[in-house]
Amino acid sequence: MQVAARLDFLGEGMVTRLLHALTDSAVGKRGKFVTIAIWLIVAVVLVVTAPKLADIYDNTSTQNIPSDANSQVAQRLLLEKFPGSRGIPAIIVFYDEKGLSAEDKATAKKTSDWLTSSQKPTSVDKVLSIFTVPQAASQLISQDGKP
Repeated sequence: MQVAARLDFLGEGMVTRLLHALTDSAVGKRGKFVTIAIWLIVAVVLVVTAPKLADIYDNTSTQNIPSDANSQVAQRLLLEKFPGSRGIPAIIVFYDEKGLSAEDKATAKKTSDWLTSSQKPTSVDKVLSIFTVPQAASQLISQDGKP
């Protein structure tokens, strides 16, 4: 409505003729190629002039995580238990809101046994669990039974 009001000074017929000329030229024999070329030029200009993501985004925002957060506690435990470890650690958590049942604990034991067996994936190097290092149970099992 506002655009039509602004273009009203040209007259209704003039705006219609202008729009018809624009659309007719865009779909003509040469117009479709001109339209594609214009879009490609616009895309190239945007790619070239766009700022690098590294200039905009700060990937060091992990410093804002509280030191008592579970991820920070896990990181400290990994550094303590595996100080010279290279590679990406994986943490497997067995959790049930009501607490772990005997069946859940048996599943955790089977998983630990598999990860320390000769059938383990080749990418698995070391395993830290309450079954492989019983002394770590106080740090690996929640005191209140909650995560």
